[in-house]
Amino acid sequence: MKLDFKPMAETPTLQSNEFQPECLLYSACDGYHLVHAFFCPVTGDFMHFADFTESKIEDAKNYKAWALLIGEPEVAK
Repeated sequence: MKLDFKPMAETPTLQSNEFQPECLLYSACDGYHLVHAFFCPVTGDFMHFADFTESKIEDAKNYKAWALLIGEPEVAK
C-alpha cells in the first residue's frame, strides 16, 4: 500500500462504495491518527473525518495532511 498524503485543504473523494474508509491524519504536534472519512450515502460528497468512536474531528486545522488507506498493506521482507 502506498500512502498518498494530501493537504487538509483538499477534501477526499469517494473511491468505491465504502462510505467510511480508513484514513491517516498527520499532526505536526502528536503524529498520526487513524480515523474514518465519512461520505454522504446519497451524493457521495465528503462530510467529515471522525475517530473510532465516530466523534467528528472538529478542528481539522490541527492537522497538516490526510491519506486514504486503500488496499492491502504490503510487508517488506
